[in-house]
Amino acid sequence: MRNKRVLLCVLALTIALIAMSSPSFAAGNVAKINETEYATLEEAFAAAVDGDTIIVLANCEGNGIIVPQGKYNTTGLTVDFGGHTYDVTGTPVGSTGTETIGFQLLKDNKITFVNGTLTGNSKTNQKLVRLIQNYSDLTLDHMTVGMVGLYRNQTTVSTCNGEFVVKNSTVSAPDFTWANYSNPSSVGGAAFVIGTFSTYTAASAEVKDNSTINGDISVSPSNDATNALILTSGTVTGDILMASEQAADATVTKANTFTQAAPAGYEWVENDDGTSELAPASTVTVSIADIDSYVDEMGIGYLRFISEVNFTNADKIEYYGTWFIPADLVGNSKYDSQTVRIYDPIENGGFFNADLLEIPYIDLNRPIAGVSFVKAYGQDEISTSVETAVVDEIKNATSAH
Repeated sequence: MRNKRVLLCVLALTIALIAMSSPSFAAGNVAKINETEYATLEEAFAAAVDGDTIIVLANCEGNGIIVPQGKYNTTGLTVDFGGHTYDVTGTPVGSTGTETIGFQLLKDNKITFVNGTLTGNSKTNQKLVRLIQNYSDLTLDHMTVGMVGLYRNQTTVSTCNGEFVVKNSTVSAPDFTWANYSNPSSVGGAAFVIGTFSTYTAASAEVKDNSTINGDISVSPSNDATNALILTSGTVTGDILMASEQAADATVTKANTFTQAAPAGYEWVENDDGTSELAPASTVTVSIADIDSYVDEMGIGYLRFISEVNFTNADKIEYYGTWFIPADLVGNSKYDSQTVRIYDPIENGGFFNADLLEIPYIDLNRPIAGVSFVKAYGQDEISTSVETAVVDEIKNATSAH
């Protein structure tokens, strides 16, 4: 019996020594800063100071998290999720009366989220509308960010100030497949939106490295601030949406190796540094506004075609004019037509005249086609045509002559 008691005491002492020599890990703690652990990620954010790194220890869920202005403004804050997921299932945060956000990151902060997943579900947590509302310098590095949507025009991330960088990460528009919408854009959903308001002075967003944006990127109107979207590398599965005419004030650039269609009404204009910038597309129209005929003092007949050109980006017009041909020979390259080609600029659109001189007698009984054309640099030539029968006045005058 005595030997048994001694053995039990030795065993208990051994267990105690092992426990003392091993790092403590209290059940249920989900994050730590240095050696201090926290029961919730919200508590870890509250305790963190400039220069800290929060280590997430396990998949966890909780309330929305707010970062006060200027708390991490020098070295910044890093949150290493360690491959884990944080799900915003609790009470969202935000300005008083609009607490609808998962992470509200106020300005004058430097924040990096790395190696993890952020998610939320508006269907089960109906107060949650947006996963991240960013006003800080925020970098997503090897992160996956997405949510289940519920509302029209819902976006996963909104950045209204500071520099937002998506690096080797995936940001997805809200998922509406539960409502049988396979494409979030059909209900106005977007992966992220960039645009300033109020007193915020500048916002930029860059997609780089092996990143994927699943859904649309919306560029919103600004408040005369500087907004920039930069597509350096990666993939955007949706469209770039220019939310209004004011959104055109934003600078949107892409590397020439980045494949992305320009939005309707815009075009990519190449720079000299391997990038292209989004600009309102040049729109060009040409029409024949009127046709006049007359006979000069020598009895020679003329047809005058009065054409109108309208365009934006006037510096991109290369040439315009009118050519004439018997109507039944339009498209016949073997016919030697008479052409009036004009290179002089027309400011903000305008009219030009082209005269068909000394109508050949052989063509007097044939309708004449006037084809007015215009070509902008980098675009195909466009044209419009109209036919006119040679009027008796001209026919008679030229026959007499």
